[in-house]
Amino acid sequence: MKIVDLEHHFTTPFTLDVMSSRTDTPRFDPVKGLGYFEDTWLPISGIGFKDLLLDLGEGRIKLMDDCGIDFAQMSLTAPGADSFDAETSRAVAEDANNTIAAAMAKYPDRIGGFMTLAPKDAEWSLKEIDRCLEMGLWGWHTHSNYKDAYLDEKCFWPILERCEALGMPIYIHPTVPAAEELRAFGICLAAPSFGFTVDVLFCFMRMIHRGVFDEFPRLKLLLGHLGEGLPFFFDRVNAAYRQGFGKPDPAIGDYEHEPGYYIKHNVWTTSSGNFLPEALYCTRDVLGVNKITMATDYPYEIINLGVDMIVKDESLSGDEKKAYLCDNAKALGFAKGL
Repeated sequence: MKIVDLEHHFTTPFTLDVMSSRTDTPRFDPVKGLGYFEDTWLPISGIGFKDLLLDLGEGRIKLMDDCGIDFAQMSLTAPGADSFDAETSRAVAEDANNTIAAAMAKYPDRIGGFMTLAPKDAEWSLKEIDRCLEMGLWGWHTHSNYKDAYLDEKCFWPILERCEALGMPIYIHPTVPAAEELRAFGICLAAPSFGFTVDVLFCFMRMIHRGVFDEFPRLKLLLGHLGEGLPFFFDRVNAAYRQGFGKPDPAIGDYEHEPGYYIKHNVWTTSSGNFLPEALYCTRDVLGVNKITMATDYPYEIINLGVDMIVKDESLSGDEKKAYLCDNAKALGFAKGL
């Protein structure tokens, strides 16, 4: 049984150099780590993440072998290129795409790459999509906020339109929330345990209310952590709609269906960093077997946990495991060589 991992993160020396030279966030400090906002830092140096993120060679391949992972789809780690000014974003994105393309050329049967774009320059990003496709990259990996903007804003719609036309999934990965109230409690509340999920949910619900999915009904989103809680909230997000006051002011946006409709039609999930079997079952029961893919969130999570939660679950059938571990990812266009 082949195993595809849809969330393996990396960074590049150029990205770290760019972030190290900045006085504004996002930036990198060798002691503090990654600074998303001045009040929120992820200490990637002190806990060894930096070296793991930089390794796109034999160390990464050996780790995959040890855990039974046949193919890993790589993505530039948060904050990616999204939160910079357009000029810096273009430089970071181009370098990231070149770096992962080189790794793919070296390990064509083991490594794939998500595209990194510069969403604040939509025209450049459309050209970069074409270049990335020529290099074999697939999928756009972006983040839940761009520090001063969200993906629903119309300046980003040309990129969404192109992704829909290609049938290319967009992975909305969490980043530190823009809301100061969440960051006030530090990394524990602003990052994986709570704030990451809150920000992705806010991003996704904004897209519904702005009418993004009515404009682009075939748009495919990938959300990590088994849908960031959306399967559990599936009925709850419909409450305002069924009570008759769900639609916002038309000046803000509008949508044609109850929110659950878009969750069913436009969302696929990965299992990254959510290792609770009951969460997996809830996602399966609400969204269906074909909407779940395996991901480990390496190096931020213990990699074998992401594999074992599916492989070792005796309540799952062989066909179900095969769907989660490989078939659903391939149906989205990943790991075409397997």
